[in-house]
Amino acid sequence: MNTGIFGNNLRDSEGYFRKKVEELLIKKGIRVLFSGEIHNGDLDVGKFASELDFVICIGGDGTLLNVARRVHRYQIPILGINLGSLGFLTNVERSDTENAVDRILKGEYLIETRMMLDGAVYREGRLIYQDTALNDIVIKNDINSKIIHIKAYYDNLLIDNYPGDGLIVCTPTGSTAYSLSCGGPIVEPVTGQITITPICPHILFARSFVTSGQRIIRAVIDENEDFECIVKFDDKETFKLRGRDEVIYKKSESCVKIIVIDQVNFFDVLRQKLYNRGEDLRRNERKKT
Repeated sequence: MNTGIFGNNLRDSEGYFRKKVEELLIKKGIRVLFSGEIHNGDLDVGKFASELDFVICIGGDGTLLNVARRVHRYQIPILGINLGSLGFLTNVERSDTENAVDRILKGEYLIETRMMLDGAVYREGRLIYQDTALNDIVIKNDINSKIIHIKAYYDNLLIDNYPGDGLIVCTPTGSTAYSLSCGGPIVEPVTGQITITPICPHILFARSFVTSGQRIIRAVIDENEDFECIVKFDDKETFKLRGRDEVIYKKSESCVKIIVIDQVNFFDVLRQKLYNRGEDLRRNERKKT
């Protein structure tokens, strides 16, 4: 069995834990084809893709988003080991690493398939940029404080015209991320739906809109051509937009495969990761006072 390891030195100082995992894998008879820091652009997954049975991601959910961008086109399963604070996607805790490796060797695991979104930017009818996201594709104004007017459509039917700070279009996986912070709904991962959530809309009754993953979503920057804003894919890749540009979103043919060692009820995860997280934060604040 062959694997590769992606670490995050911001979470794992000098890659200490990553090296311990590498030693563990070798001891278990698993070949480690590469081991390195996720931000190292020299790690070429494509060179090993045909040999890899799975890859290991050591860090938080943000690290896994980075890894997903590198491996989804090869359909290589990802085992996420959580060194972060939340761990929705990196579902194996540091202390359970050896057990997870043993379970993989025995074939005692599941593969969870997560939907992705394709986003394409058109200017004057011409495709100028495209990318894919696991969580969300976000139009926002990082350049100045002006309101953005965005017209949103599905299958050429107008949803609404949103004046505000931007627009989030997300997968079910992304529904527990930025969209949730902006008042969007939590969507079960298996549903394959697309959620459209306005960011700080300056109108009274703007709400998120959930639609089938089979729909084509279109967002038009309803501004003059000299207006500038950006579109971000999983908060990683950024492309500059201008007035009258269009962003077309659709369910991707690609997906991300995540290794799950113990199947846990989705709502148990929500209570553990979100509700209990809030309780912990409140408890820490009370201790300070």
